[in-house]
Amino acid sequence: MKKHGFLSPNLPALIANIRKNGACQFAVAEAFNELGMCALRDIHIDPANRQEVLGDSLFGRVLTSFQSAVILCERGLLSDAATLIRSAAETAGDRRYRTLGSVAPSSVVAVHSNRLAADASCR
Repeated sequence: MKKHGFLSPNLPALIANIRKNGACQFAVAEAFNELGMCALRDIHIDPANRQEVLGDSLFGRVLTSFQSAVILCERGLLSDAATLIRSAAETAGDRRYRTLGSVAPSSVVAVHSNRLAADASCR
């Protein structure tokens, strides 16, 4: 790490250690990621509806920012991950996005909420 920093060839060992120490947090992040991916896949937008097109693209931006933050966390780059999370929160809080209502079907949310509740490793 001293010579190459976060581009070190020893990075896989660091990632494995970080994921082991934060197993519960990474399990929750992975469950939320699956929820987001299911919601993104299940969104059916009307291409003629500019509000729906905007909502879909903003949701995709929030999701990729979240995924990027998880990748940065598992590499120990917590400050950079926090910057991405703040950006995602700002996007999700955008006035245009809030007017769209819920983009995730409630059945998808229920399934993943039950999965998180049943995960014994997080108790």
